[in-house]
Amino acid sequence: MTGTRSWGLRILCLVLSLVCVFTTLSPVAATAEQAPEELEMIYTSLIYRGASAGSRVIGRMEDGTVLSVLDYSGAYYKIDCYDSTGYIAASQVKQRENGEYYISCDPDAAHTAQMETRLVGDALLLRSAILELAKAQLGDPYVYGATGPNAFDCSGFTSYLYKNNGYTLARICDDQMAQGVIVSRDGLQVGDLILFGPSLGNVTHVGIYAGDGQMIHAGSGGICYADLDSTWCTQNYLCARRIITVGDQITQLAPAAAADSLLTRGAGTSIRSVR
Repeated sequence: MTGTRSWGLRILCLVLSLVCVFTTLSPVAATAEQAPEELEMIYTSLIYRGASAGSRVIGRMEDGTVLSVLDYSGAYYKIDCYDSTGYIAASQVKQRENGEYYISCDPDAAHTAQMETRLVGDALLLRSAILELAKAQLGDPYVYGATGPNAFDCSGFTSYLYKNNGYTLARICDDQMAQGVIVSRDGLQVGDLILFGPSLGNVTHVGIYAGDGQMIHAGSGGICYADLDSTWCTQNYLCARRIITVGDQITQLAPAAAADSLLTRGAGTSIRSVR
């Protein structure tokens, strides 16, 4: 009887220990499963190549962006877009008492599009993951029309990198340009799209910024690095676009007035303004 009681007590203690363990772990597991993603949807205004909604979209600017207005054409403002000019619907723009123009998106307007933003740390991890995936493809061959995983053309390569990191990027260079937030060449961050071609209506090549004045792209010889100061890149550089935006940045200045100050204030981060 004594032996039976002893075994019974041991089993009871074991059961109680297991109950304590599961009771301790369960809330943690539940919290992990239910933790929300650190995402925020922001409004961006579409920027057009011409003074018409029927014109090609050349990029986006975030709600609150301070604008450098160059001219007024009908229902559109002509604005500075760092490496080019573009047009924004006047209905998307407001003016402060000091004369400053800024974007005020109408959420229901056809000129408005939403974008996901992330916290700074999450954005850095994503950009790093995109860069590492790009490096892993170095040496893979260039094949026109190929989208991976073993061969690529230029836009097939960039769309592959983003697809494997949770973003749906358009297949064509022109459309990839239209999806991103407009940033300056001086403000490039790792993972930003760099686009080349004779004009905003004729983008012929795209790569991603890899840091230190370099990009990784699907060139004619395959996936490789290229120096942005090389003759070809300098002569054919068109613009840059950011797909991974950060949702907790502070205001930046209008493009035409900001070249020097941007370099000392975290150039090219999410272009936002405190209203």
